[in-house]
Amino acid sequence: MTVRFNVKPEGRRLCAALMFLTASPSAALANDIEIFGQLTIRAVDELEPIKTSIDDWGSQFTGGERQWIRARAELGFRVDQWELSVFNRALADLRMNEEAVAFYGKIARGESFESGQQIPVNVRAESFTAEGLRLGYRFATDTLVVRTGLSVFRSDYLYSGSLDGTFSTTEGDTFDLRAEVDYVYHRDILLRRPNVEPATGTGFSLDVHADWQAMPGLRIELGAEDLAARIRWRNAPFTRATANTERRSTGDAGFSGLKPTIEGVEGYRPHYTQRLSPKFDGALELGDGAFRPRIELVHQFDDTYAGIGGVLASTSAHQFGLMLYPKYNSVGFRLHSGQFSAELSADDVDERKIGAVSLSLSFGY
Repeated sequence: MTVRFNVKPEGRRLCAALMFLTASPSAALANDIEIFGQLTIRAVDELEPIKTSIDDWGSQFTGGERQWIRARAELGFRVDQWELSVFNRALADLRMNEEAVAFYGKIARGESFESGQQIPVNVRAESFTAEGLRLGYRFATDTLVVRTGLSVFRSDYLYSGSLDGTFSTTEGDTFDLRAEVDYVYHRDILLRRPNVEPATGTGFSLDVHADWQAMPGLRIELGAEDLAARIRWRNAPFTRATANTERRSTGDAGFSGLKPTIEGVEGYRPHYTQRLSPKFDGALELGDGAFRPRIELVHQFDDTYAGIGGVLASTSAHQFGLMLYPKYNSVGFRLHSGQFSAELSADDVDERKIGAVSLSLSFGY
């Protein structure tokens, strides 16, 4: 799986300025500056393996309802309690009802299906990429660390909207689709509208993270990202229409191309506001010995999953963790040493079969 961050010239210049400031021995505050950074990628594909979605989307659809990915790369510095960082991020969230997933998989593979079926299809999609700045504040005591921040960013690659309709199967492995489409987009991947001018957006979001040693043997971690988050898009291409499609079988070769009849409107919305789904997470770590049980809970994209495991600490600065995430059948490993932390989890060791994966590298937090 490959995730690319497209850092534009403005972002590269800002990164260079940050590195120069923190590396220059002549900087007046050099001794007080702390560097921090992170690379985080989390992806879940319930519909098919992630690699298949990248190479041939839909060809192994059998069930499930969700595909999503969150990715972020960040580099910054801290002076006293204040933080300033530059980041790139990407987000995509696709939701599709399970009946439609299974039926689309049959279509993609050229399989036969029964005539006279009525299969509902409901699709929701959100995505964007962004680059921007985060201004943060870090408050710390002996038992509590709180980080909060405001991010402002420029966005591209807009997708936001829905498709609701019905597949109707007929004789001879043929089908029709009647659907209501209402979405804004970077490129019209559904109805192939030509000569689309992509929109650009400006957004903001709030975040807060707390790490509290509530008492000996009880540690509590809480976090929230994309609070009150909005992206304001300018001149967003949109389509709002009823589409009737026909697709005819061609025997062993599969099905012919899509032939839509469209009734509705398309154009550009001068202003469109995309509201981002917040992410919440929490953890409890119990005990104060060498081994400490740990429980995690994460809520994002209107979905919740839990993790259970433990942390083995040789010293306060060196820790190793093992986590299990039953919902996605994933196993995760963690390493913390000094200012550096690394995490890797997956539901399979074969890259061709992975449907849930998480990678996180960070320092200075």
